[in-house]
Amino acid sequence: MNMTQVNGADRPTNTWALQYLDHVLMFDHQDDLLARMLVDIGHYFFTEAKRLADDAQLDSAYQHYGWSKIMYERYQQKEQRKKTNEIEEINRRMEAIALQRNRTNNNNDDDDDCVGESPS
Repeated sequence: MNMTQVNGADRPTNTWALQYLDHVLMFDHQDDLLARMLVDIGHYFFTEAKRLADDAQLDSAYQHYGWSKIMYERYQQKEQRKKTNEIEEINRRMEAIALQRNRTNNNNDDDDDCVGESPS
């Protein structure tokens, strides 16, 4: 927030906000706010995806990881700053979920082959 006093100008109107600095984040420009929101939303989706993966809700976790990746990629485009570590971690976790889903599907397919056969 720009609160500088200029000679001959009226007192800044946003000085009231100083007492709330411990409770809120203030931004000079809407682009800074957007960048912060992209990172925060990306982090939220990542955290939620980890929780869903721990609860074995793999489809939802995979989707949340995808959303997190989109937020981080948009942040990179907007700010020209890299989120390489975060995106690589998301990619690793998405690959792990895909492998786990494939194994689960293959196990289910093997069970279907025995339908109608007598156990031996």
